[in-house]
Amino acid sequence: MNKFPKLIEKYKKNPILKDFMDDDKRKQLVINYINNPTSTNMVKLDECFRIFYLEKRFTSYILSLIRFASIDFDRKERKISKRSLLILDDQENSHFLEDHLFNNEEKVVHLEELFSDPILFEAIQQLTKKEKEVLVKAYIMELSDTQIAQQNNVSQQSVSKLRTKALKKIRNYFEQRKERCH
Repeated sequence: MNKFPKLIEKYKKNPILKDFMDDDKRKQLVINYINNPTSTNMVKLDECFRIFYLEKRFTSYILSLIRFASIDFDRKERKISKRSLLILDDQENSHFLEDHLFNNEEKVVHLEELFSDPILFEAIQQLTKKEKEVLVKAYIMELSDTQIAQQNNVSQQSVSKLRTKALKKIRNYFEQRKERCH
C-alpha cells in the first residue's frame, strides 16, 4: 500500500488519470492491482480504463461536434438574416411597397400611414410633400441622395439639404413636445 501514494503523486498532473482516480470503484481497482498484481486484476483495471477512456473521448467528440455545429448554425443564420433583411423590391413582394406607400395612380407618398406613434405622426404631418418624398426614397426605398436627385432632376446637395431639413424638423418637434411636458 505504500507504493500507492508515490504512484498517485507521480501521475497527479495527468488530467485523464486524475479523473479516472476520482471514482471510488476505479480507485479501488488500482489499489487492488498495486497490492496484488495478478493478471485478473490487471484485466479488470485495463477493461475499466478502456471503458473510461472511450467514454471520455466520446464525450469530448460530442462536445466538439455540438460546439462546431452551433458555430456553423450561428454563421448560417447571420448570413441569411443579412441577405433578407426586408426585401420589398423583390417581384413577389413589390405590391407591399406600392399598397402601403403610394397611390398607384398619382404616386402620392403616404408616409404618415407607416407610423403608429401619435407624436411621430404629428411630426411627419409638419413636413412638406417634397420632404416626405425624400424621406420615403432615402429610408424606405433605400435610395442614395444621388439616385433621388437623378429621379427629381435636382442636385445631390439639394436632396441632402432637404433630407437634413426634414429630419431637423422632426427632431425639433420632439424637443418642443418634450419641453411642454416638463
